[in-house]
Amino acid sequence: RVFQSAALRGFAEHPFPSVLSDRVKKIGAPTVLNRVLTDTAGFLLDTAGPLRGKLIDTLIAEGPTLDVLLANPEALRRHVAENVVTTYHPCGTCRMGAATDPASVVDGSGKVRGMENLRVADSSVFPDIPRNNINLPVIMLAERMADLIAKETGGA
Repeated sequence: RVFQSAALRGFAEHPFPSVLSDRVKKIGAPTVLNRVLTDTAGFLLDTAGPLRGKLIDTLIAEGPTLDVLLANPEALRRHVAENVVTTYHPCGTCRMGAATDPASVVDGSGKVRGMENLRVADSSVFPDIPRNNINLPVIMLAERMADLIAKETGGA
């Protein structure tokens, strides 16, 4: 059980299954009331101990707790089937990799194999799908690709 390991205990104090529910969508709308509510909830969630767990269980998490899901394989399967969705960060469709990698489309400088003067410099070259928002990795990739192109073409 990953969440019960000593290595994660200090980082994941009260893990819960997350879903993009109607409640989460509603509280995510940019309104003055939501700002007050989320600021207050954020302050309360920064407190330690049972209060945090109670707040998560009653205000944030919907459905069965993680403990219930881990104890019941059928409930876990059903929860995953009903709640796992894309995070709308498309990437990995034009894999970057070594020339010996049959799944790679571009080399380490973004050049498309078998084509001249064509590069890919966006998240599609990611060989693996990140678990979080891809904004910063895309910016870093674009900066690196721009440097490589400038160096190759004699640009500044």
